[in-house]
Amino acid sequence: MELNNIQEWEKIKQDLFNKKEIIILKYSPTCPISKKAEMNFDNWAINLDEKKIQIIKVNVIYSRTLSLFLADEFSIKHESPQVIWLTKELKVKWNDSHFAIKDSNLNNQI
Repeated sequence: MELNNIQEWEKIKQDLFNKKEIIILKYSPTCPISKKAEMNFDNWAINLDEKKIQIIKVNVIYSRTLSLFLADEFSIKHESPQVIWLTKELKVKWNDSHFAIKDSNLNNQI
């Protein structure tokens, strides 16, 4: 699922609070490092149980306002590519960026 604005994010938060963990992948379609991280993430995420974890993508170029809002909301540095993994209670479980977005690090969070 790709989100484009803050209103969509607010709706998702209401719908999923206390129901699912959320993994947000922030990416840039123009950056080769970001493209590689997105590809690695997508290949890893194929096997996730969608009943337990919701995947959300945010394009940092087209949805910059949302991307910056998320960084501010969770008091983390805005980066791209970046993974923000939230608990069911919408607390940051893990976040990292760039070359840290790899299977081993993602698997450690499950």
